[in-house]
Amino acid sequence: MKGGPQAHLNLPDGILVKRTYQTLVFSKGRKKPGNQKDNGYQYLLNGPGVFSVNAISCTVNITEIEAEFRLQADKGSPLYAHLDADRTQYPLIIRSFLPGDRFVPLGMTGHKKVKDFFVDLKIPSHIRKSLPLLCHENGIIWVCGLRIDERFKVGPETKKVVRVSLDFSQGPLADFFLNRS
Repeated sequence: MKGGPQAHLNLPDGILVKRTYQTLVFSKGRKKPGNQKDNGYQYLLNGPGVFSVNAISCTVNITEIEAEFRLQADKGSPLYAHLDADRTQYPLIIRSFLPGDRFVPLGMTGHKKVKDFFVDLKIPSHIRKSLPLLCHENGIIWVCGLRIDERFKVGPETKKVVRVSLDFSQGPLADFFLNRS
């Protein structure tokens, strides 16, 4: 098995070995050859409410609150985001990563490719494909669970906050976020 930080190898008897950075995973079943494209997913979120994102076994809850009532308990969880409501426009979209996606990570001034952001954080490729991005028509607002866009952060002038929370019931993303906590 050679190559970059992520690779796979088909062994006899249907054994598949995957390397993801410093981890080896052995499983039963072969990786199929060829360039199979994943169509991804996209869901429209028309406003505050609770939405099911079945493609990734996730529930998205969007509420609007006054800035002074923002819950401090959410600060420690990567599955909550607080966004400036004046800068956040409906409808919102939650979707999978697309080649060429860019955003301004919180704390930075310039744009960064989402792919480079994933590589910097050593996010495994099988997680990258399903990790949700919260967007509106002008681009990415939140790389869910990882970083909001600088332009949507809550600041001293913020009057109203859009609070977005994610709840993963099962699957690889549930495991991924549980292990990051």
